[in-house]
Amino acid sequence: MSWQNAKDRQNGFRDAVAGKAEIAAEESANWEVEQGYEAFQNILQTNPDISFVFASNDNMGLGAIRAIREIGKDDIGVMGYDAIGAALKAVEKGTMLTTVAQLPAKMGIKGVQLALKMIGGTNAPGDHLYGDKSH
Repeated sequence: MSWQNAKDRQNGFRDAVAGKAEIAAEESANWEVEQGYEAFQNILQTNPDISFVFASNDNMGLGAIRAIREIGKDDIGVMGYDAIGAALKAVEKGTMLTTVAQLPAKMGIKGVQLALKMIGGTNAPGDHLYGDKSH
């Protein structure tokens, strides 16, 4: 995972919660399950009343879930990123609130379609979001 990608995810989350929620703690876990587990154990030590975790990828979120289970809590929501198989199963089981799917194949198709339109003389919009509701 690139440094810029990590910063974009972090900044997007910060922008989304600005004025709506307090960020109690941040700790790097290098995109790994075990480091996510250890990082969230540390966060729980100093923030036992935390209610939500935004993990910049699913592996770190899955590590946080393990730390949460170990202390017997079931009232901390966890959101991951990347929609990997283990995270999708955790969402189905209710141990993870949600995960973000980027759908790179669809992004590639839409990118090529947009490039072909531009080659054909159509101006491209400054921002172009694709998903279930944004087109």
